[in-house]
Amino acid sequence: MKALLVLGVIGIAAGVASGTAAQERGVPSDYRKRAAQIIKSRTNFRIRDGRISRPSVMWAGLLAGGNLPGICAVIFRENPFGMVVRDTWQITFKNGAIATADYANIACDNTSKFPEVLGR
Repeated sequence: MKALLVLGVIGIAAGVASGTAAQERGVPSDYRKRAAQIIKSRTNFRIRDGRISRPSVMWAGLLAGGNLPGICAVIFRENPFGMVVRDTWQITFKNGAIATADYANIACDNTSKFPEVLGR
């Protein structure tokens, strides 16, 4: 019984690990450029600064296909009153194309500078 349990746990771990690597390959090499394009096209106010995460597997929702490779980005932009506010974006990819892109209520950690979003 214990042997079956151990084999089951090992099998699940191997499946998750191989699935993660396979899904991260769905992120195109120009993901930063694509993310910047979609964020700039959907932002009506001046972007002051941005940060972007490295690709990882994230929950995209049932309708989008469950767990997909993607990135999160933190954007600092002006609001209508001239104050700087923070938006967190989640952008997922499927077969090299953008699957979902929207504001998200997620923690976006381990980010790096994202100068591609600056300038219009």
